[in-house]
Amino acid sequence: MKSNLVYFVIKILLIILSVFSVAMNHRIGALLGYIFYYSHSKFRKFAEINLTLCFPHLSETDRQSLLKNNMIELGKSITELGFVWTWPIDKLLKLIKVTGIEQAQQAIKDGHGVIILTPHLGCWEMAGYTMGKLLPITNFYQTPKLKGVDKILQQVRTRSGAKTVSANRKGLVFLLKELKNAKATGILPDQTPKDRNSGVFAPFFGQAALTMTLVAGLVQKTQAKVFIGYAKRLPNGKGYQFDLQLADERLADSNPEIAASTLNKEVEKLINQTPEQYLWNYKRFKQVPEGKKSPY
Repeated sequence: MKSNLVYFVIKILLIILSVFSVAMNHRIGALLGYIFYYSHSKFRKFAEINLTLCFPHLSETDRQSLLKNNMIELGKSITELGFVWTWPIDKLLKLIKVTGIEQAQQAIKDGHGVIILTPHLGCWEMAGYTMGKLLPITNFYQTPKLKGVDKILQQVRTRSGAKTVSANRKGLVFLLKELKNAKATGILPDQTPKDRNSGVFAPFFGQAALTMTLVAGLVQKTQAKVFIGYAKRLPNGKGYQFDLQLADERLADSNPEIAASTLNKEVEKLINQTPEQYLWNYKRFKQVPEGKKSPY
């Protein structure tokens, strides 16, 4: 019952938000972001903790400015789901300019599997749609607790042709098969592993963060090519820019710490381009090394 209620409430909100233009939608999102900031919401609380940890060199004034802008971008990331999850795919793809995709497509033609890394930066849902349209891709994701939310995610994330598999052993077996058959997979590289045995602690903006070893393991077993990028949200509702680049090969190093550190550095490079568009309210440092206390 609860699952169905959640499903229909979200559906109604999406329909309402889908009637606005991108520019107007983002204005509504910005207003929501101001509410997050000035109401001292939990979103602001966790983002503020992360920004303090990751940008200790910033003055308090600069950090507060970044925090406010981050809450505005967070608001946009929520309201934009109205059109991202409901508009026809062809209409959506007119909103995004993609560069670098030819490298990934050529790798598949040459018989290589391809791994696309898209962190929680910009509009990762748009990134997923774009890759689904341009590559034979399966996206690896952690199943949400609410079945109503999962039902919607399954519906919307496969609209452009992508497949989805849950982050479990069965899903991993499927991914390995796809990569060995010269297909692609999409992974959120900054997702904290639920199982501590599935990751190692590596620096992320100078902080110890439990980092997945999944990417390194997949490359070692399949020799897949790894690319990284994100769908940058452009100002004034002008759409998105997705630049895909070949990732540093050291993220597949046989030493897990080197591989994880390289993965985090690759993500950091992207975040530093547009830090206000990162999901700073995500509790990235919830898992801590033995003897340490969670900052949250």
